[in-house]
Amino acid sequence: MKNYMISWKTIESALKDIQINNSLFVVSHARNPFEILVSVILSQNTNDKNAIKALNKLKKHLKKITPEIIIKCKEKFLEDCIRPSGMQKEKTKTIIRAAKAFVDIGGEEAFLKLDPNAAREFLLGIKGIGKKTADVVLMVTHKADVFPVDTHIRRITQRLGIVHSGNYDEISAVWKKIVPKDLYYTYHKKLIEFGRRVCRARNPLCELCALRDLCRYYQKMRNTIEELQEKCSTISKVLR
Repeated sequence: MKNYMISWKTIESALKDIQINNSLFVVSHARNPFEILVSVILSQNTNDKNAIKALNKLKKHLKKITPEIIIKCKEKFLEDCIRPSGMQKEKTKTIIRAAKAFVDIGGEEAFLKLDPNAAREFLLGIKGIGKKTADVVLMVTHKADVFPVDTHIRRITQRLGIVHSGNYDEISAVWKKIVPKDLYYTYHKKLIEFGRRVCRARNPLCELCALRDLCRYYQKMRNTIEELQEKCSTISKVLR
C-alpha cells in the first residue's frame, strides 16, 4: 500500500478548533533546560499526567532540578520521587547519566550554546534518550526545526495512511513537509491533543473527525461494518 500526502490546508482546517491546553503537557511545568529534559524522560512510556505528578514530586523535594543537584542524590531517593511515572529504576539511571553528561560539558549554559545538530547528537549519546525525547527538548530549548513524533502522532499518521511503516524519521519528515516551519511546535501539540480527544487508541471518535473521509482506518472500519450488516441481513432473511 502506497503512502499519500495530505495538504497543509486540510490539516489546518481539520485542527482549527483543537485548543491546546499547555498545562497538560509536562514540558510546560519545567523551568530550565535540564528540567525540561528530565520532564520528557519522565513522560517516556506513560502519559503526561503521570509525568507531571512525578516532576512535581521531584521539584517539591529538590526545589530546583539541575545536573549538579541530581548527581548528589541517591538513586533510591530519585526512584521514590519519580515513581508516579513508572519505570522509575530505568528513568532514574537515565536522569543520572544525563546529569553527569551535562556537568561534563560545562552545565546547562554550555548545552544552550551548542547548535541544534550538536545538541541533538549530545542528547542521543546519553543511554536512555531516544529521538523523540531529544527532539522535544530541542524544540523547546533551541527552537530547533524538528517535529517530534509521539504515540499519538504515529497513530494518526498511520491511520490516515500518510505513512504506514511507523518509522520515526519517516513520520517526522512527512509532517515537516506538511506543516509550515514556524508552526511545528504548535501543530506538534495540536496533533497530540487531537490524538488524545478524537483519534484515540481505543474507541476513536470518528464521527467527530474532520479527516474521516480521507482516513484509511475509517474507510476500513466502515467497510467492515457494512459487510457485517449485509451478512446479518442475509442471515435474517434465510431464517424467516
